[in-house]
Amino acid sequence: MDRNRHYPRCTIVGEGEFLGSFLRKEGKFQIVDMSASGIRVRSNQAFEVGTNKYMRIRLNGYVFEVIINVNGQIVRKNDIGDGFEYGFRFEGLNHKERVEIDELMRNSCGIKYVAGAKFCEDWDCMFINSRAGA
Repeated sequence: MDRNRHYPRCTIVGEGEFLGSFLRKEGKFQIVDMSASGIRVRSNQAFEVGTNKYMRIRLNGYVFEVIINVNGQIVRKNDIGDGFEYGFRFEGLNHKERVEIDELMRNSCGIKYVAGAKFCEDWDCMFINSRAGA
């Protein structure tokens, strides 16, 4: 996990839509990675950094359908030739919602807590197990 991040970021399969007023679809995106604090997506829609967008996120690969509706602010934008890659910071999520997203990411990426390890905040330490090498 990056030292500047509050939650672990997980590469995850999914897509979503940008929604406008009256929940009208304004475009689609593909998820690159996600955490409880934000999401990185690819889209052919052009937006500016600082723009707030309401998103419907669909996570694939679960037994049941996972849909997350959330507002996000664009904090990074990269032109990738055939579209754009955006970094969004989630806005307005309460603690319970962030914990639920965090648990989804931990379960999806094989992230574990190990209790009692030295120099860990509140005795909960996080280690990331990459399934790629397993």
